[in-house]
Amino acid sequence: RGIVSGLAVPLLEEDKNKNMPTIHGKCRTSYTNNAREDIVTDISLHRDLSRCDKFVPIRDHNSPLALITGMHYPMAQMVRSSQTCNYKFDNEKKHMTSGSCTEEHLLIPFSHKGKYGFTNVGKQELTLVQVSSHNDRVFEHDNIVKDLNMEVVEDKSTIQDKDAAVKLMRELVNLPETEGERRAHLFHTLISTVRGMKTETLRAALPEVVAVSRFLTYQVLAQCGTPECSSAIMQILRTFDISNLEVDAAVFALGFMSNPSSLLINDLLEMAKYKPSKPIMYALSNVVRR
Repeated sequence: RGIVSGLAVPLLEEDKNKNMPTIHGKCRTSYTNNAREDIVTDISLHRDLSRCDKFVPIRDHNSPLALITGMHYPMAQMVRSSQTCNYKFDNEKKHMTSGSCTEEHLLIPFSHKGKYGFTNVGKQELTLVQVSSHNDRVFEHDNIVKDLNMEVVEDKSTIQDKDAAVKLMRELVNLPETEGERRAHLFHTLISTVRGMKTETLRAALPEVVAVSRFLTYQVLAQCGTPECSSAIMQILRTFDISNLEVDAAVFALGFMSNPSSLLINDLLEMAKYKPSKPIMYALSNVVRR
C-alpha cells in the first residue's frame, strides 16, 4: 500500500483527484507542473497529512489495569505532518521514470513558529530500472475493495503453540534469585507470547499455566489487554464459587474496558448464565451499549 500510495499521481484533467486516496487516508492535494513537452514530464505534489481524513494512529491493546487510555487520538493532534512528492515521466513512452516523496513530521509542543523544533524527516525514492516484456491481459480479481489507508491487522502468531507459554511460565517460576535481572525480560516475552495466541490456543494452555503459577497467570492476563486474554480471565472466574464477591467485582470492572469486543460480549453472556447477579448484568448491559 505504501508503494502504491507513493506512486499515485493525479490525472491533471480530473479536478476531483485533488482529494486523493493515500496510505494516510484521503488527502487534499495540490500539484505543480514543472516541465512539459508533449506531456507533463515533471510534476510536484504537496499534501498536509495532518488534514487527511484517516490521519489517526491505529489503536493498540491496553491493559485493563491502565489508568489512562484512549490517548492515541489527542496525541496525534500534537503532530503536524506534510508530504512533498516529485515525479518524472518519459515523454516518448509516457510512463513514470522516477518518483520521490519526502515526509516531515513536526511535534507542535516543541516547535517554534510551527516550523522549527522536534522534527522527523523520511524520504522514499523509486526509480524505474527496466521494463520487461509483458502481456496486457485482464487478470481476474475479487470484489473486495480496499482503501489505501492502513487498517488494524491480525496480530496473532502464524504458528499457534500453547507449550511456548507453559515453557516460559515454568522458566519464570524456576528462575534462580541470582538471575533476577532476567525476570523483567522473561515476563515481557511471556506477555508478548500470550498476546499472539488465538482464543482456542489460550484456552487450551490456561489449565497448564494456572497449574504452574496461578498468581503469575493472573498478572499476565491482567496486563495482556487482548480480547482473548479478557476471555481467559472470564474462563478462570467461572471456576470460582458462585457466591464469591470477587467474581462480581472483577466482571464489573471488565465491563468498563475502553474498547469492548464481540468476544467480551459472548463471555459476559456466559458469565450471566453462570451467575446472574446485578453487577454482572450491569457489566453486560454496559458493554453491549458501548
